[in-house]
Amino acid sequence: MELRSLSSKAASRGALIVLVASSLLVGLLLWQGLAFHEGYVNSWMLIAIAGCVFAIGLWKRRSWARPLGLLLVTIAILLLATHAWRFGLTWWQPVLAVLLLGGFAWLVCHRTDPARDDDLPLYSLVLLFREAVYLEPEALARVASRAWNADVQVATDEHGDETVGQEQTRSLLIGESPLFFCNHWPGLLLIHNVDAPYFDDPDAVAESVREIRVRQAIEQHRAWVAVDVVQWFGAEDDEGRRHAYRLIARLLAELADENCLAVVEPVEGRVFLYDPTTEEKLRSDDPLEALCDWYYPPVLVIEADDPEMQAAVNEARRRWPDFVAAFEARHDQHGDEEPPFLVKAPFTDGEHVEFMWVRVTGIENQIIYGVLENMPANVRSIHVGQRVRVRLDNLNDWMCILDGKPAGAFTLQVLAKKSRTDDPPD
Repeated sequence: MELRSLSSKAASRGALIVLVASSLLVGLLLWQGLAFHEGYVNSWMLIAIAGCVFAIGLWKRRSWARPLGLLLVTIAILLLATHAWRFGLTWWQPVLAVLLLGGFAWLVCHRTDPARDDDLPLYSLVLLFREAVYLEPEALARVASRAWNADVQVATDEHGDETVGQEQTRSLLIGESPLFFCNHWPGLLLIHNVDAPYFDDPDAVAESVREIRVRQAIEQHRAWVAVDVVQWFGAEDDEGRRHAYRLIARLLAELADENCLAVVEPVEGRVFLYDPTTEEKLRSDDPLEALCDWYYPPVLVIEADDPEMQAAVNEARRRWPDFVAAFEARHDQHGDEEPPFLVKAPFTDGEHVEFMWVRVTGIENQIIYGVLENMPANVRSIHVGQRVRVRLDNLNDWMCILDGKPAGAFTLQVLAKKSRTDDPPD
């Protein structure tokens, strides 16, 4: 079931109520001298201050406002229950509990409309998983410590007087699944661990994606883990951006495994398939750039009667004699440093058809002999590195070196053009 969008009027009214309530609570605690307890900031004072921040975010319809509100309400309910258990029940506690539960239900049933949200998390990455990931605070703190080579601690009462945003502040983690906050200089990070699809309608999003493996990852995922930077105290230049993504990516690298299907970059709407090098890419100095280097050649869905593709195939077949001449003269021209000679052709397995590249080892009459270079996505009857044969009338494209320059790849030019014009999944 999709969550209902939060209208501007509802957001403004809710923000006003939260701001007034939080301000009154701050004033009441200060007036009664309860802002501090045994040298530490009172937990309710921290909640009230965070409530003011939440109200501002809700008013401006920021993407981080809803998860922050859910976390605050959850903590407030737990504190209320603890207070009632330790000191007994008073008349105002049930009233406040009803109000908090109502606020929690309201936040669960509404979300910020991404079409209108003008402040998506500036830095964010998401891992799509086949199955849910179990995360509890102590384990997540150990994972974060290992990722950042730091001492990340789970927040307790003794950390109550620490201020977010100070460079000397210790790295602290607070929360429970599905939401954690982590203060690690120079950023305040929000960590989601959700046992549900990331997209409201995964099938519709998958249908809009041409790359077959990415489409399958979107269709098959059932859970996700995301790290968002909700507040960044570092530089906002290119190096600051890379620094932020290094923090995010290295934490996700510790959580990624064979259960992971893909990495989503929400700001630009890009989806990167999980592959044997993904964890290494996430730990690199520039993870976004590294993720753009595809491990598997893209397998795109193209209509059989696409006119541009048909024209490219016809051009490849018209110029096939150029390829044959270069292949036959390869030893004379290149000696032992022979460049690859590749052809592309369809391979079928039941209802599945994939066009894949073959490294040519021989051409005889109307048959092309070679070794499969692609990792099939759906065709299971063959595998990468297997020796195959291609009939010339099935030729789809070719690539080689002619006169010292790359030649061919006619269909790749069409695929690259169509990839650039695809709408990103969001």
